[in-house]
Amino acid sequence: MNLSATRAMAICLRDRKLHSSINSAWSEAAFAGAMGIQLGGPTSYGGKTVNHPHLGDAREPIAPKHIACANRLFITTVLIATVAIVAARLAVGWKAATSGGQL
Repeated sequence: MNLSATRAMAICLRDRKLHSSINSAWSEAAFAGAMGIQLGGPTSYGGKTVNHPHLGDAREPIAPKHIACANRLFITTVLIATVAIVAARLAVGWKAATSGGQL
């Protein structure tokens, strides 16, 4: 599977406003773009169908292999975000320690 950060950003920026949920639209669109698949569409909630928009481009049909890929993409994203947050926190802590506790 060919993941693409460029495609993830392009699809995210293009499709992020299509979904009514701002919480899921950004991440779902980015994942769809990165993986080259289409997510969303009709969904059933308690037996009632809700027609959500499709996010991403169906460059290939969704298959079981996409589950493992999505899991790896999620874990990698979480690790990168964690490292960035810890580095930022250490930088702020270091700055406070070297400035006599004043930020």
